[in-house]
Amino acid sequence: MTRGNEGTRSVLWFVSGAMIGAGIALLFAPQSGRQTRRDFGRMGRIARNKAEEIGLQMRHSLMELADDISDKVQEQIDRGREWTDKAAEQVQGAVETGKRIVRQELDRILPS
Repeated sequence: MTRGNEGTRSVLWFVSGAMIGAGIALLFAPQSGRQTRRDFGRMGRIARNKAEEIGLQMRHSLMELADDISDKVQEQIDRGREWTDKAAEQVQGAVETGKRIVRQELDRILPS
C-alpha cells in the first residue's frame, strides 16, 4: 500500500467512525431539541426563582443582623451614659467635699 492510500484509508475510517457515532448519538438521544430547549427554559426559571428566594432570605438575615447590631450599640450607649452619670455624681460629690473641707480650714484659720 502506498502512502497516499494509507492517508485516504485513515480519513475514510475517521469519517465512517464519526458518522456511526453521530447515528448512535441520535438513536440514543434522550429527547428532541425542542424538549431540550423547554427543559433549559424551565431550569432557567427554577434557577431564577431560587436566586430570588435566596436573595430575599439574605436580605431578611441582613436586616435582622442590622437590628441586632443596632440594639447592642444602643445598649452600650446606655451603659456609657449610666457610667458617665455615676462618674459625674462622684466627681460632683468630691468637689462638694473639697469645698466643705476648704471652708472648714478657712474658718479654722481665719476666725470671723
